[in-house]
Amino acid sequence: MEGLSKETTNKQVDKSIDEQSSATTDGANNCNDLNETLVNHDAVVVEIISETGKVLPWVHIAISNAKRFLLDIHYSIGSDYLHSYLDEFCYKFNRRYFDSVFQKVIIAAVSCTWENKL
Repeated sequence: MEGLSKETTNKQVDKSIDEQSSATTDGANNCNDLNETLVNHDAVVVEIISETGKVLPWVHIAISNAKRFLLDIHYSIGSDYLHSYLDEFCYKFNRRYFDSVFQKVIIAAVSCTWENKL
């Protein structure tokens, strides 16, 4: 997105999200008009800063892990490669519970169908 104004947020939501969807946001000003676009929009405003991680814990964990990943490994981030860096983070985050290469090979073999081989 080019910015976080109401206009750009609403354009992105209209373009990318089904209008039958529901959303839970943090009550930021740019998300105030989402109830006009989506079926259900809940804005959760947390008064105590230390309690923010309790509202959407996995979101906060993923964002803090992404920040740490970008700061530790890719310390100099340009807009040209940011998408690739975030793709790499998502790939690693989604596979964080794979124990070994053997497990990955078994999953790939099981998910492969014979129709793909013919």
